[in-house]
Amino acid sequence: MSASAWPARPAGPVMRIGPALAVLVPAPADDAPGGGHLRITAAAAALRAATGRDDIRIHRRPSGRPALAPPYPELGVSLSRRAGMLLAAFAPDGLVGADIELDGPDSPSAPAAFAADHYSEGEAAAVGRLSGPGARDLCHRLWAAKEAVLKMSGRGVYDGLAEPDLTPHLHALARDGVAVALPAGPGLPSLRLGVRRLEGPAIGTAYCALAYAAA
Repeated sequence: MSASAWPARPAGPVMRIGPALAVLVPAPADDAPGGGHLRITAAAAALRAATGRDDIRIHRRPSGRPALAPPYPELGVSLSRRAGMLLAAFAPDGLVGADIELDGPDSPSAPAAFAADHYSEGEAAAVGRLSGPGARDLCHRLWAAKEAVLKMSGRGVYDGLAEPDLTPHLHALARDGVAVALPAGPGLPSLRLGVRRLEGPAIGTAYCALAYAAA
């Protein structure tokens, strides 16, 4: 399965769903002085460049979750960091969640077993029917997609990855950048969700997910 090359251009969006978008940029190192502040600064600058909006400003809520300053909705921003890369998502009129997962040494060595332990029954069965690269690809797409949705909701992954159940949308989610519509469910609004697989020297193979719910 082919993957899109990255980057096409500096700070360019890697995904769009309606008015929401996500950009991928280098992240300051964990041990850099003021690394957390630098990451927020880098994310805001990349989103301003990608959108052409010069009024995007990001700060941290007391909980640590990133938030937007007015005139945008407070939770119209989401950040995800892996191995020196930062995925930053923005929506001018709703909620967003972003997640980046890398296919590397820390990835599940047995995708079918990982899916059986963490995903819904239907999702696990779908991963189990595949082998080799296909199983790894679907496992990572589900992982990133679920994390993006749960981050958007504010729930995180503390209750596990069985929900939301994406079994009806597996075919569409396997297509890069195709947004699927999820109906409202327990603790979740109706939303749109997509995943894109990228490759590049700085990231290896990465899966970027974007979830968006209009206000």
